[in-house]
Amino acid sequence: MITSIEMRRFKRFEAERIEVSRSGNTLLAGPNNSGKSTLLHALAVWSFCMFVLRRGKGDEAIMMGFSGQGYGLSDDDFNPINLPDLKHLWYGLKTQIPGEEGYSLTIRVDWTHPVDGDHHLKISLSLTNDRLFIRADETTLTSCDVLPDIVYLPPVAGLDAKEPFATPAMRRAMLGRGLAGSVLRNVLLDLRRANEVKRAELKEGKTKISSSDLKELRATDPWERLQSTLRETFGFEIFMADYDETYHTALQAFTQPVVYDEATKRYRNAGAKRDLMVEGAGALQWICVYAYAVNPDTDTLLLDEPDAHLHSSLQGVLIDALDALIESNGKQVLVATHSREVLLGAPLEKIISFEKAKPKYLVSEADRVRMFSGLGEVYDPFIDRVRKTKRIVFVENASDLRALKAMANSLGSSLSDIEAYPTTESHKDRRKFFQKLEKGIPGIRALSLRDRDGVPLNTVCEKTLRDKSDGHGLANFASRTFRRREIENYALVPACIARTLGLEITAIRTWWEEILFLPWSEAPPADAPPILEGEFKEALATRLKEAGKSIDDLWGEMAPEEIHEDLKTLISQLQGL
Repeated sequence: MITSIEMRRFKRFEAERIEVSRSGNTLLAGPNNSGKSTLLHALAVWSFCMFVLRRGKGDEAIMMGFSGQGYGLSDDDFNPINLPDLKHLWYGLKTQIPGEEGYSLTIRVDWTHPVDGDHHLKISLSLTNDRLFIRADETTLTSCDVLPDIVYLPPVAGLDAKEPFATPAMRRAMLGRGLAGSVLRNVLLDLRRANEVKRAELKEGKTKISSSDLKELRATDPWERLQSTLRETFGFEIFMADYDETYHTALQAFTQPVVYDEATKRYRNAGAKRDLMVEGAGALQWICVYAYAVNPDTDTLLLDEPDAHLHSSLQGVLIDALDALIESNGKQVLVATHSREVLLGAPLEKIISFEKAKPKYLVSEADRVRMFSGLGEVYDPFIDRVRKTKRIVFVENASDLRALKAMANSLGSSLSDIEAYPTTESHKDRRKFFQKLEKGIPGIRALSLRDRDGVPLNTVCEKTLRDKSDGHGLANFASRTFRRREIENYALVPACIARTLGLEITAIRTWWEEILFLPWSEAPPADAPPILEGEFKEALATRLKEAGKSIDDLWGEMAPEEIHEDLKTLISQLQGL
């Protein structure tokens, strides 16, 4: 898998080295003309030049010890990417540098092979009198068995009405010109034929394929996986007509609508077949991307805006489908995208941001915010998450929700899909903010939770913890206040503290009485009294820290019978939001 690409005087980059993840999906994000496509083009050109050198000079032309001349070709033979003129490969369109030799453009690719380890190959290019010359300048290769197989796939421009059988050279030329749709039927035919060969091998000497072999085939075969994805996503299968090279002049592919039959547990036909080209651009884009992604010969797939024709609801689904495919076959995929849906749903470590600074992977949500700013969009991580969950808990510290989640787990439940908004503001001020959010995000619900601090106890409802001082008529906003001074006061359970510290319960008695100034009892009542008005948070945190522990560890250790009824009430209310 490719680990880095180094470009010198190639298109948008005068000199740049970009590290990429060795496997999985990497998303390239940034504004127009920031270099996303340039990176993909560099890999496509490098792969093409490597192929040309091997074809024109033999395998030894890219191996260590080769001392021969470079190889020349005309602009008509150059087809990895679509260009009006070969000089557009060069940074600033300047193909010659005063004082330097003609090979002024270089692309170096580093990759790792599962058996033979790390390798690199640098390709140099020169343009003289409209003729392109190529040579390998640096290499660690002693064999061509370790070369990565790279496929560049620009956005699908649509299918031709008549698609002839295409040779590998014709397919490369079509892809380079951005006409992936013009050879899509060829790719599908290859996948179906390979599937037929596998089925014949599995059936040899039998009346039918065994259930176990069929299950394995459907889980691993590229054609089977493509069909399964199309059934689940679009409700149709692909039907390829037979092709006889001595008789037919064009390939034919159709879509067959299907529905799942609960009685038979199988898909059945649900309408007439239609020619593949009449499907929408989004479906064709999906089929094209996935067909190349499942191809077993592809090591690294380069996708230039594969979500361009897809509805936003399908953009994330496509990336998820690619992720599932990558997980099973170990492919590497680089995706240039502007999709907000895709970039919001992706983990930070999968996104390379192409800003004015050096392209690099995101490491924090602040980086994601800055990336969206560069794309001309306003992005707030909290607002985006609330749009999805529609549930908010206002707390004084983010640790308050962590504590409640830990105790919910102890009680055999969970508090997932709820967003915390830490703020020390009053219930009233929180409610004003909530009302503003509600205008833009209809249907959201919130619970506001505050420490009681020095507020009189009679302002808090004993059964529901409702703050009686905050009277309002909002149906989707609840004000709640702890009956103890702060949430950490509910953690003062001697048995749990000792267990967290790894001590016998009697070992903390001196600390309990002399530092906390509390009366000793190994099993204090679960409910008030005592209300525990004092401030114990700092002393408790210090004692835990001395043992290499934290308050989060303490909450995680708390047994169901040690959890105060107030906290159980709050957990139940949060689950009901």
